[in-house]
Amino acid sequence: MRRSASVLVCVLLFLSVFSLPCVCAEQEPDTLWLVALGDSITTGYEMPGGLYGCDNYVNLTAAAFEKTSDEYRNHAVNGYTVTDLLELIPNYREDISKAEIIVFDIGYNDILNPIFAYMADAVESTGRRVLKVRDLEDGWNCMTDEQRMKAEKALMNALDGPYFSGLLEEFSRGVDEVLALLREYAPDARIYMQTIYNPLAALNAMNSFSDAVIKKLNGILVAAAEENKCGCYDVFSAFDGKESEYTYMANYDIHPNETGHAVMHELFMEALAKDGVKPGGGGLRSIFFPETDVSLDVPLAVWLLPLVLVIVSIPLYIMTKRK
Repeated sequence: MRRSASVLVCVLLFLSVFSLPCVCAEQEPDTLWLVALGDSITTGYEMPGGLYGCDNYVNLTAAAFEKTSDEYRNHAVNGYTVTDLLELIPNYREDISKAEIIVFDIGYNDILNPIFAYMADAVESTGRRVLKVRDLEDGWNCMTDEQRMKAEKALMNALDGPYFSGLLEEFSRGVDEVLALLREYAPDARIYMQTIYNPLAALNAMNSFSDAVIKKLNGILVAAAEENKCGCYDVFSAFDGKESEYTYMANYDIHPNETGHAVMHELFMEALAKDGVKPGGGGLRSIFFPETDVSLDVPLAVWLLPLVLVIVSIPLYIMTKRK
């Protein structure tokens, strides 16, 4: 009897070790934690450190989750419009299909240039030349109250005219196509979008017009997110009234600075948290191989089996010693 119990203990201990799932620390991951897409806002344009070294909102969020640069991808491209993004996505189908989370911004290059062009025309109608953003502010400040009122009326009329209506309709179709393609490539990924802020509001020139156009575009983004069951966090409201503080507009550069990216990071973190995605809530780690990440694809019962076998073996071992 004692011999049989000893054999049984040995068998159980043997099984407890070799029933562990095979884990290979060097194995290439078949998933990516995050894939980022968009334009120069997401690349972190003007930020020192490069695409993966700067403190843009993507890298700040990855750092908060203790992710290394090989666990996520940033495929954003400076100057991209929604049409450009739609053409880019198939090039990164493999990465996108592996993504657990996808985040993107889009719209600045679709709408800011047309807004600027119409505002420049309004200033130039008074005989002043507008070649850059600074000229726009200077020209507006030199206009009489009557000229400003006339310009604002013309701009607001243009907002409901065929040009901006067509532009926004085209943008809406593009966003829908982008989301459809992302969902096709990554049906189980969490997708997050963001509204765009109005950097031109820092000029204090024709703000009612630029705000009205951007609010219409943001309405398209929010509606598309709701329809496609995606997250959409509100950058516009967070930046509203603080455009000079959160961007480089003091130098007539529309891009967010370190403070602006920190705000965008916090908004993204809040959106993730609402969906239960929080730092420290990641995968299991093996109690036998504490430095090795354990895939969540392995059923929990498989990982508990060795522990159960060890627990059962202990009293049997004690019994054999007592007899």
